[in-house]
Order: sequence, then C-alpha cells, then structure tokens
Amino acid sequence: MFGCLPPSGKCEGANLKEFAEQLSDSLGARYGLAKCLDVSDRTKPQPEVLLRSTGDKCVVIERKVIVWPPDYLKFLRSEREFCDSFLAKVNPSFQEVVC
Repeated sequence: MFGCLPPSGKCEGANLKEFAEQLSDSLGARYGLAKCLDVSDRTKPQPEVLLRSTGDKCVVIERKVIVWPPDYLKFLRSEREFCDSFLAKVNPSFQEVVC
C-alpha cells in the first residue's frame, strides 16, 4: 500500500536490481550483487551495495532518497502504522462466518 517508503535496515540490492541490469547492458557486462555493504558492516557508514561482474570489475552504489517536505516520511510512516494497527483490530470482525 505504501510502496513509496524507502526500505529500512535491509539490503537494498533488490531495489537496485533494475539499475544493475541497465548498467550491465550499457557496459556490455553482467553485474550482479556481490555484497550488501551497509548490512555486512554497521560499525561505520557504508555505501549500499557492491556489484561485481565478469573479470572482477566492481561497482559500488550509494543510494540516496530525497524527500520534501523534510518530515514527509515521518508522517507517512505514522499513517502506515495507524492503518496496520487499525486493520489488525477490525479485520477479525469482517471475516466470513461459515456454519
């Protein structure tokens, strides 16, 4: 429902798959996910992913999300939490009863 929220706390490799495919096509290589850098080492800031292709050519990707107004995601997350909580409470009341 809220696909516009950026992922949190997980590898963004899946979100960058299409980019990796386009990069591969434009450079004539086959780039694939080698490592989720920001997940594998949380002791210091890291770019999101490391892509590797044949011949050990590597590409590191840092993905940025730009939001306006600055508090937009905060309110969107709150709305999502409210909707999820509301649906969890009322959904059982709307299930079909089979006799």
